[in-house]
Amino acid sequence: MKKTFSSIDDILRSQQVSSIDDGKPSKKYSIKGGDSFGRLTAIKRVYEVAKSGRNAAWICKCECGNYKVVRESNLAAGMTNSCGCLLKDIDEERRVYDKDSAAAVCAWKNMINRCKPNYVQSENYYKKGITVCSEWECFDVFNSWVDGRNKNRKFSVTRKNKELGFFPQNCSIKIRQQDKYSTTRLGRIWNNMNARCYNKNIKNYALYGGRGVSVCSEWKDSFREFEKWAVANGYSKNLSIDRIDTNGDYSPLNCRWATLETQSNNTRKSIRVLYRDNTYTVKEVARIIGISCARIRSSKKAMMDYGYEIIRKYEEKQQCGR
Repeated sequence: MKKTFSSIDDILRSQQVSSIDDGKPSKKYSIKGGDSFGRLTAIKRVYEVAKSGRNAAWICKCECGNYKVVRESNLAAGMTNSCGCLLKDIDEERRVYDKDSAAAVCAWKNMINRCKPNYVQSENYYKKGITVCSEWECFDVFNSWVDGRNKNRKFSVTRKNKELGFFPQNCSIKIRQQDKYSTTRLGRIWNNMNARCYNKNIKNYALYGGRGVSVCSEWKDSFREFEKWAVANGYSKNLSIDRIDTNGDYSPLNCRWATLETQSNNTRKSIRVLYRDNTYTVKEVARIIGISCARIRSSKKAMMDYGYEIIRKYEEKQQCGR
């Protein structure tokens, strides 16, 4: 079914409506000819042909010149405000800003919205007379002020004097420390390490911060200190941070850079056995002896109590050719 039309005659020829009630206002929704709904203006009340039967609707003319048949209920509820051109204009407006300006657009809109009467915290801004200077009501002017101070990072605009409004001399850019380094892999590792220990809203908090695991003050307060330690202790892109003692904190003495296999062997769930005076996991011993993990796990309880004897006897059998 066609969505928009160039004239009312096109609508009638399309057989999208069954009849026209000229001049008759809507009794249920109190809509009459000439009423405006966003970009639409109601012209004629009609009955739309649909699979469910006849639905009361209006032929509306959009500001762009197109005509559209809109159900009365959608007009009254404010669900339809244009022939579709409004959404296209919004998409076009979004495409105007490139990636370099995305953070500035977000900060600019937040700043403008704070000073509106319907803002959720209007008592802290609008009701106190906090406003945005006239030059910053234009995004291009605001973006030119931001340019050079910040690039490709999320930020917010803060006021130096909280009694005054938003204008260049009273404002500065604030970047959260977590966002400063999030564009690098090492920065994301640092962010995630802190989040696991202190952010109660993430999924794995119970396994880290919930168990009392924390980040040493040296690393928690400074990414640069963490970065220095990482570079000096063998950091590379194929390694990730691993705590030597899984019950200990994140600190220089308890952390190392390890492969995924090493990390998988160093968990609280790993079952360890004594083999040749050294402690190994089941997977490591299986690889050393040359048998499958399933063969060892088949006697898990006995292995946990007498793991050394079980593995030693199996090795002796292999040497005897049994």
